[in-house]
Amino acid sequence: MKKVLSILPKEENKNFIFFFVFVVIIIFLESSSIGAVFPLLMTILSENYESEKIYIFLIKYLNNLSYEKLILYLLLFVSFIFILKNLFIIYLQWWKHGFIYRIQFKLQRKFLEIYLLQLYLDTLKKNTGIKIRNITSETSRFAKYFIAIMTIIIESMVVFAVTLVLFYLNPKVAIAILSLISFLTLGFYIIAKIKTVKWSKLRLIHTGLAMKVLLESLSAIKELKIFNKEKLFLDEYSLQEKKALHLARLFSTFNDSPRVLIEAFMFVTLCISVIFMTNIGIEKKEILATLGIFAIAGFRLFPSTTRIIKSFNELKSNLPSIDLIVQELKLENKIQVNLNNENKILELFNYIEFKNVNFKYPGKEQNVIENLNLKIENGSKIALLGESGSGKSTFSNLIIGFLKPDEGQVKIDGVDVFENFNQTKNLFSYVSQETFLLDESITYNVTFKKNLNETEKKKLIDIIEVVNLKDFINKLDYGFETIVGEKGVKISGGQKQRLTIARALFLNKKILILDEPTNELDEENEFEIIEKIFSKFKKNTIFLITHNKQLLKYCEKTLHFKNGKAELISTNEKIL
Repeated sequence: MKKVLSILPKEENKNFIFFFVFVVIIIFLESSSIGAVFPLLMTILSENYESEKIYIFLIKYLNNLSYEKLILYLLLFVSFIFILKNLFIIYLQWWKHGFIYRIQFKLQRKFLEIYLLQLYLDTLKKNTGIKIRNITSETSRFAKYFIAIMTIIIESMVVFAVTLVLFYLNPKVAIAILSLISFLTLGFYIIAKIKTVKWSKLRLIHTGLAMKVLLESLSAIKELKIFNKEKLFLDEYSLQEKKALHLARLFSTFNDSPRVLIEAFMFVTLCISVIFMTNIGIEKKEILATLGIFAIAGFRLFPSTTRIIKSFNELKSNLPSIDLIVQELKLENKIQVNLNNENKILELFNYIEFKNVNFKYPGKEQNVIENLNLKIENGSKIALLGESGSGKSTFSNLIIGFLKPDEGQVKIDGVDVFENFNQTKNLFSYVSQETFLLDESITYNVTFKKNLNETEKKKLIDIIEVVNLKDFINKLDYGFETIVGEKGVKISGGQKQRLTIARALFLNKKILILDEPTNELDEENEFEIIEKIFSKFKKNTIFLITHNKQLLKYCEKTLHFKNGKAELISTNEKIL
């Protein structure tokens, strides 16, 4: 329970207290509804109702009503209690599910926030399929776990209230029924403790693997078709999903079993009770009244007992998910970005400085960047040149603050970029090697805005001209509002790349990092776009990562990477 409460958002703690108020009301209504039935049955079955104790008690308050009117009023009273009780239960269910799904939503948002804001290297450690499973499936299982806890509390109180009434009417039979319920609940709990936890741990593994295969296959449809590997991925997905569904089948069968067994046990108990009451000489009318009240009580206890047992099974089956959620929430302590940052954000700067910087990736022995000392003035145009894997992209990730040096510091005007990422990140625009487009309009993909003011519209048109997309967009039926499709599937590779460049340029940050931004463009477009960028953004600091030496002429300096070393030299004919 301590783990569950640690997951519960703090602002929901007060709401959880309201739940216990509802439980007290449930106890009162359940005991009242069952208790009100007995006098009704005794009055109906009694031939000499005026001599019955229950009638003597009621006559004081009902002013010598006739038998027929007494029955009518008792029926109305009992009906009122049952209707009131069930209306309250409906309201409680509405409140409970609102409470639970609100918690689930907050937990899903928290998970996504952690995965988006955590350290860059930490994001690479966990497969995307696992993250999606955690956000969707595992938070849903937490909701089921919490519902199970609330169900156990509610239904246990119902059993308590009903049993209390039965004890008053016939203690021996009540003890027998309570013992039966306790025996069945304990038995199923012990079995659940052994089996369902094991099944749930295996389910976590297989659903994670199935999600991984699903994402990989849907992200590489062209490659799978070319290499004729569709069946390989279909078979692997089927294997993992079948295993997960088999485990779900085992759990569902086990979870549905209590209803059948409890029904049989309760019927046997009722028969034994009739034999017992007959042998000890209880009058027939009292036996019938007792059977009636116990039948009604059983009608209420039967589903309650079933729900309690099912809920215990849910607790055990979802326990691995609770452990996982607790571990994932600990990652909140390692997030790099603070959405509520109150520190001063840098908007201008004079220089970028590398001081004795060494960096290697986890698990590697060789430094990618070694003993780098460098100072770059604002407004510089720097080309980054070197073989693949020589450290160019790593260098840009260090400047932005995505990576922390193993030794040394990267600073902007004396401010450590990794330790003060919230302050320095606003200086950067970045074009990655991989194009990132949303299944949205061209306008939204470039600006991240649905509606633009006139100044922003003019700025968007200017940027589109820089990346040579004006004619293309003008020919589209919906122009800037054209939907580009998932990952830009409705436009060409070159057009996708140019929209990605346009997004970085639209933001117009002081430092622009272009990581092979034009590698999918023809030579004419490549040179023309790069020339426009360097011409329009003369005051910006630009880092151009490229393998095309012909583009180095736009940069006054070149940072050459080789064997972990980086040398800053003037761009000249020798390099070209």
